Amino acid sequence: MHDRVNWAVVKSFLNVKPEERKIVLELQIDTAVSPVLEYFEIFLDRMLMSKKAAEFLGCQFDMQINGNKLI
Repeated sequence: MHDRVNWAVVKSFLNVKPEERKIVLELQIDTAVSPVLEYFEIFLDRMLMSKKAAEFLGCQFDMQINGNKLI
C-alpha cells in the first residue's frame, strides 16, 4: 500500500506564504491509483507533526489535495 500511495502522488509543492504566515502542502493525487484516504492512513502522523511544527514557528499549516483544502 505504501508504494502505491507514493506512486499516486503525481505532484507535490510546499508553498510558504510568509506575508500570511502560512505553510501550505499542495498535493495532486491520482485517485485511480490510490484513494486519498489511504494517503491519510499512512501519513496522518506526519501531517500532525507538520501542523505542530508550523505552529511552533508561529504559522498556520494548511493542506490541499487535488485543489481541495483539507486542514
